[in-house]
Amino acid sequence: MEHVLSLYITGDSSALNTWMESTELKALKKFMQQLKEMNF
Repeated sequence: MEHVLSLYITGDSSALNTWMESTELKALKKFMQQLKEMNF
């Protein structure tokens, strides 16, 4: 989770999108999708 949040915080959208396409962690993926939609 820490790694994925750091991708979001640093703005590495390419790596974050790659992670989201390949992960099987459904709950964390959904959380990250919602976080991206909020555009913080």
